[in-house]
Amino acid sequence: MFPNRSLLPFYRHTVTAQCLLTVAFLLLTRSTSAQVTPNYGGNAHQPYLDLLHRTQTENAAPARLGYAWALLASSYQRSGEIEAALRAYGQALPLLAKSVDSRVNYATALDNLGEVYIETGDLKDAERVRQKAFAIRSEIGNPVDLARSHEHLAEILLAEHRYKAAQEDAEAAKVILTSSREPAYSGELQVSQKPGNTLVAAYITLTFAQCKQSAFAACMRSAEMADQLVTRDFAPESLERAHADVALGFATWKNGDTEAADRKFQTGLDRMKTALGETHPVVITSMTLYRDFLKETHQGARADLMSRSIESARAFRMKENCARCILTIAALP
Repeated sequence: MFPNRSLLPFYRHTVTAQCLLTVAFLLLTRSTSAQVTPNYGGNAHQPYLDLLHRTQTENAAPARLGYAWALLASSYQRSGEIEAALRAYGQALPLLAKSVDSRVNYATALDNLGEVYIETGDLKDAERVRQKAFAIRSEIGNPVDLARSHEHLAEILLAEHRYKAAQEDAEAAKVILTSSREPAYSGELQVSQKPGNTLVAAYITLTFAQCKQSAFAACMRSAEMADQLVTRDFAPESLERAHADVALGFATWKNGDTEAADRKFQTGLDRMKTALGETHPVVITSMTLYRDFLKETHQGARADLMSRSIESARAFRMKENCARCILTIAALP
């Protein structure tokens, strides 16, 4: 069965966090334009901690202080430090909620918090905060942000095995983005532009939702569309490429070509492991999917080996998260 975890959490630090990351870049460059760029010694969180400290020292307005906390939360979230991320979001959200000018970023922070809940298996709270983000974006009326919310809700519905509803939300995202192209965005603390990935995500979600409803021809078309978009817009080593490979492997399996499916699964998994490491939740989810494929195609020895890899990755991640959360929470302002 499909695991209770989001397949596509790569939006958080690409598309979903676009507004927050852009503000962070502007705030950081504005504050340090006359200074030498600091050397953070490999501490990925330090730029955001520094920004937060400066913002607090300046007695900034709630909207700006909320930005700083949300960026720090996103940084902790990206590195898998869940408890620290939750605490930082707890600081960010009330501040962002105070200002009418912060509603776009408030919705983004809620959306990102939803992914934290997905990663901890709390799908009800994930749906609650993402529905709130959807309501805010509906009021604002930006079609691209609305498409993102549709797709992110579809992820939760897919994880809850509500396949028809997941398909409807993913279709809604696809329809919007067919007429309103998602703009490129600047990555975190970078000026270079990257293409948006929500349309790719919508097609990948459709792949799984349609296959799970035995709509195998439609499922294959969706997987092929995701593959075409990724080939056009993303690098071969990108996480988008890895997700598209896994989705195409799943669709190919369900359409009867097990040899081609095996190759696609392996290629996608190898790319994911290179990008994220073997213990990342996304990788574990895809490993579980591949293990199910191996079982169903009567490759028992390989399935058992994959099961042991999954158990080892989960145990390592649990141990690592416990150590991280103790150290990180102590360091929070």
